[in-house]
Amino acid sequence: MAEARVEVEFVGHFREVCGCRSLSLEVGEASLLDLVREVLDRFGEAFGRGLGLEDGRYDGERATVIVNGTVVEGSKLKEKTVKPGDRVVFAPSLAGGG
Repeated sequence: MAEARVEVEFVGHFREVCGCRSLSLEVGEASLLDLVREVLDRFGEAFGRGLGLEDGRYDGERATVIVNGTVVEGSKLKEKTVKPGDRVVFAPSLAGGG
């Protein structure tokens, strides 16, 4: 029987903080916020600061969270469901120029 896993990839400073390019986490169906908490428990406050967590809330300004190629807004972490086979990427936000 195949394991129920989500692939998590780290880009930029997240790779440095976590010490790896990616990992595979066993999950059932869970919110993206639950997955973020699991990664935070594993890698600590430096991961949370890089993500821009303020009082447990993700504002989406310092980092981008992408699920299966789609950017997830900060306010949607609790609503967005991740399930086995999904791919989640944590990447620094890119500043725009004008």
